[in-house]
Amino acid sequence: MDNNYRWQVFPPVPDECEISKDKYPPLVRQILYNRGVKTQKEADVFMSVEKGDYYDSSLLPNIQQATSRIYSSLMMGDTIAVYGDFDVDGITASSVMYKGLKKLGADVMVYIPHRGDEGHGLNQQAISELISKNVKLIVTVDCGVSSYDEIDSFKKKVDFVVTDHHLPPEKLPPAVAIVDPYLPESQYPFKDICGAAVAFKVLSFLYRMIGKENEVWQFIDYAALGTIADVMPLLDENRYIVQRGIESLKHCTHPGINEIMRLSKIDKDKLDAEAVSWYIAPRLNAAGRMDHANKAFDLLTTDDLDAAAALAFEMEELNKERQKLTTAFCTIASDQVKDKVGKEYIMITGHPEIPTGIAGLVAGRLCDKYGLPAIIMHYDEEYAHGSARSVAGFDITEAMAKCSDILVQYGGHSQAGGFTVAMNKLDEFTARMSEFAREELEGADMRPTLSIDAVCDLREVDMGTFESISTLAPFGFCNQAPLFLSTNVRPQELRVMGTGEKHLKFKGIQGSVGREFVGWGYGPQSNEFNRPLDIVYTIEVNEWRGTKSINLIIKDLSYSSTL
Repeated sequence: MDNNYRWQVFPPVPDECEISKDKYPPLVRQILYNRGVKTQKEADVFMSVEKGDYYDSSLLPNIQQATSRIYSSLMMGDTIAVYGDFDVDGITASSVMYKGLKKLGADVMVYIPHRGDEGHGLNQQAISELISKNVKLIVTVDCGVSSYDEIDSFKKKVDFVVTDHHLPPEKLPPAVAIVDPYLPESQYPFKDICGAAVAFKVLSFLYRMIGKENEVWQFIDYAALGTIADVMPLLDENRYIVQRGIESLKHCTHPGINEIMRLSKIDKDKLDAEAVSWYIAPRLNAAGRMDHANKAFDLLTTDDLDAAAALAFEMEELNKERQKLTTAFCTIASDQVKDKVGKEYIMITGHPEIPTGIAGLVAGRLCDKYGLPAIIMHYDEEYAHGSARSVAGFDITEAMAKCSDILVQYGGHSQAGGFTVAMNKLDEFTARMSEFAREELEGADMRPTLSIDAVCDLREVDMGTFESISTLAPFGFCNQAPLFLSTNVRPQELRVMGTGEKHLKFKGIQGSVGREFVGWGYGPQSNEFNRPLDIVYTIEVNEWRGTKSINLIIKDLSYSSTL
């Protein structure tokens, strides 16, 4: 039995490390060091919500000009339009700005583009419609920094304030103000905040201007939802935003969010970043993927209990349909590329019936399944609209940039992107992307890497260990739930479980110590668990009838090399 991942164990904490041995247990100290924490002050900030990094909004570039222009519209009674985006970050950013301005008495509306019909960013038809409704100011959230042509075309008819968190192009749009931590002149200490967090910061500066700064914290849960859903690194300021936001969600007064949590059977007292990522974010995303993101926005902002219940139920049904379609098209896509496995270094396929809203999800599934970059496209008569997902070592957007001469449009980052290509250029695009992938990946070990925090004896893994490492939460991108490796573990008392006997549970014995292991998806391989194993796992607590016990959740394993 071979491991599916490359295992990379962090080196031990050096003796000269400043993190106190007296204040923090050895494993916590090791994990802090693994996360880039090197000093006692950094450790104390990382571990404390009260001491956590939260930077002054005034450090964001152009925030004074932005809020002054918004305040002017407030005073004049002008109609303000918030222009957002259809993913969870865009929806929550729209919610922050809308609810915050509404509370100040603003005449405010929201425009969120349709994922399939309009795509990301500002579009001229939408701006014309807003102007026809007597809008005097458009405030963008989670978009706008790349919309030079659209803003330039209408700058004499309506003012624009751009709030965004994406990398700005060299040529910036002629807005009244652009607030983006990535602007060249930015002095903001931590750049990796999401669009909802930028919107929250702008709103908090506006509230400070009018002496109501403390009131803005009622909207921090929106910023936390956006941070988690947009897979921002849970380091630095994002830890503070998420920690404080989750505490707010535990006592949430937003009817729509409460209904989502009720339907997804979330225990509010145990709510964490993982629950947001797995249960809340997909349901909110389902609206934009399967219908229109306006429904998710309405869910997040309504104060009507009946409307919240109806919208949450609709999100639930849309999410089920999204899951069904994703599974179906994953099967179709896998069948289409099966002859390329072992021959190609990128999986490229498409289907005229695949919804654009789930193409990225299917690409992600293929990428995980084959350990290769994957591109899934929706075809119409003229164009192929694609979503791409990639693996470490292959920058998918850089590869698309090399094909920019034949693409209608493209964008994204190293691990995910999207594009449009004319059908008569599709074969050339496929051939060029395949060649780029071969050049970069031929001969490479394509297995993803597991970064293992420490090698542990099972006797070290107990309830005290779990409680210690739990203080490092919230866990997520760049602050993974700690991974441990135990070697020469003898599996005993094996039992398969779950529908179709898909999963496996057994007692792992190391020396005289036994611990319960759970292997999701390992049921069909149960007959191979007949030798000592090296196991990589995370620690969870199982509670049954008031009794708590440790479960070790398998992430990867192999036959032991230390017999």
